[in-house]
Amino acid sequence: MASYRYPTLNPGEIRIAELLPSTDTQSPIHCLIRPAQFTTSPPYSAISYTWGDTTKRTPITVESADSEGIPFRQISITSNLDAALRRIRPPTGTLTIWIDFLCIDQENLVERSQQAGIMREIYQRATAVYVWLGEADESSVRAWKLMEDVVRGDGSVRETLRIVEDPARKDDISALHTLFRRPYWTRIWVIQEVNSGGKAVTVYCGSQKIPWTNLELVCDRLREVNKVLTAINSNDATLSNALMNGGPKKLTLSTYSAPENRNNPSLLELLLTHQAKNSSDEKDKVYALVGISSSAASFGPLDYTASTRSTFIRAAKHVITTTNTLDVICLRQNDDSIYDLPSWAPDWHCRVSYPNHRKMGLHIRRPRFTASGSSQPVYSFSETENENTLTVKGYVVDVVAEVGVGFSIRGDEEKSVKTARTVDTFKEWWKTYNNARGGVEELGDNQLEFSTTVYGGEWSSFTEPLPHTRRFEAFCKIAETCSSRNVNPDLDPTSNTTSPDLPHWKPTLSATSSSSSPPSPTPAQATEKDYLAMVSSASLRMHGKCFAVTSQRKMACLAPLETAKGDLVCVLFGCSFPVVLRQRERSGRGIGRGTGRCVLIGEVYVFGAMKGEMMEEERGRDMQEEYFVIE
Repeated sequence: MASYRYPTLNPGEIRIAELLPSTDTQSPIHCLIRPAQFTTSPPYSAISYTWGDTTKRTPITVESADSEGIPFRQISITSNLDAALRRIRPPTGTLTIWIDFLCIDQENLVERSQQAGIMREIYQRATAVYVWLGEADESSVRAWKLMEDVVRGDGSVRETLRIVEDPARKDDISALHTLFRRPYWTRIWVIQEVNSGGKAVTVYCGSQKIPWTNLELVCDRLREVNKVLTAINSNDATLSNALMNGGPKKLTLSTYSAPENRNNPSLLELLLTHQAKNSSDEKDKVYALVGISSSAASFGPLDYTASTRSTFIRAAKHVITTTNTLDVICLRQNDDSIYDLPSWAPDWHCRVSYPNHRKMGLHIRRPRFTASGSSQPVYSFSETENENTLTVKGYVVDVVAEVGVGFSIRGDEEKSVKTARTVDTFKEWWKTYNNARGGVEELGDNQLEFSTTVYGGEWSSFTEPLPHTRRFEAFCKIAETCSSRNVNPDLDPTSNTTSPDLPHWKPTLSATSSSSSPPSPTPAQATEKDYLAMVSSASLRMHGKCFAVTSQRKMACLAPLETAKGDLVCVLFGCSFPVVLRQRERSGRGIGRGTGRCVLIGEVYVFGAMKGEMMEEERGRDMQEEYFVIE
């Protein structure tokens, strides 16, 4: 059978498919595809799904009254889409439906650009949306039964507890976890598809179905019994979190927006929330989110003929101009980028594996840091086609003088090994810190500065801040434990440094209490499990970082792994976080004078510079406003 040929769409048109009926799920798909004026099209539904393995194809028949007089043609669709259409097609009549794979000529990049640009409106106009999770299996059947029971309950915490505490439901809970990890939840386009509003959304898994609102209700009710779920599944720390925040909750528009803006988030907030989502075309990491952002109208037409590199640069420029901040430049995560991006443009390609990725950025901290105070950004972009520089204005705070060993989590290592390496790194960083300060090893304010820096500051305004004495004590206690159990892995196979001896650390335990600090917990109050949790939390903050101290101010820094001696620690106008810049050339004399062209190494936590202190002090300090040309 001849392949289907897409007629060119006229301006203002979309295509819609008419799915012909069958009562036999094994019967091949038969449909009609026709153009329609978008604003006056007949009522239609839409489907939200993942393409699945694009190498696994199934042919379907399309009626084709074309100029060649061929009545039927063939389109090869992915097997996952074929399975979905077999489930949702009607037993009688026809189903008018919009399906991206069928209704957009995927080989026509100009058409793809135009149609993707109106995707939000397409789903907004749909009378119903069918979410397809894939075919059912034994696990999904168990999950469905659990969800139905939770929804049927009276909504009380007692009723939900009765369900989740039933030992017979443990496998059902695990099955729901598995359901919430299906590929559908990781696809970038489905965020827009299920959040476009104005229609009924029904979720299908094989022949089973449930309203989207009920799916969210399940997550909400499980959230209410979080502590019990966590206790029941103590061997799998990710399970309870996945049940409460996975599945439909993974498609929440933004987790970084203020409450009043969560239904109208900025592109930056969307990019941050969904940076781990997947797409078959890397440009969709941006394009799939533009339409649901608050600045959609100003982004301009989508362009699939453009390169991924130019798309990511365009996104960075758009975020800077629409948010009037430079915060987006601090999101450099993928140091192994394949797109040859300028250092100020984030790479949104999904790479989440240790040790190179999954670095915890300062942007997740609440309340937010305000290193540049209330200053407004001063910036300009290069105008030449072959040069992509960002010129910004700010201050050089100091120069990096000492850099400690770097720390990265290794994804395949055991918890005990990771803990021991974290403690060893903590010791080495304390040694670096004291050496830079002339070898003074007394605690007091030094301990506060060091411990706070290692943790990247206080991270929550909703819980009581953890005394820095407890943080320090946690590392000392776990260091003793590692020593007693002979856990002493090499800190770094490429490093010749050794950890300080444990006797050097033991005196600090009796010195961690002072009149200005809350008393350390007694052994009855803080268990080894508590200390391990603190060290584990620190390891996530330390991942992909090194400890550094500046030359003149002796400021403690939690810096990017690539930081080196001589790098500049800067505060840029309109940027919430200090940054590390490396000079390519220097056009003047003296530290920070006429810095010329620079490369952005990344954001940096600087103790005493995160709340606008440098902006307040600059009048009395030897700091001058400077321009930095970042390549």
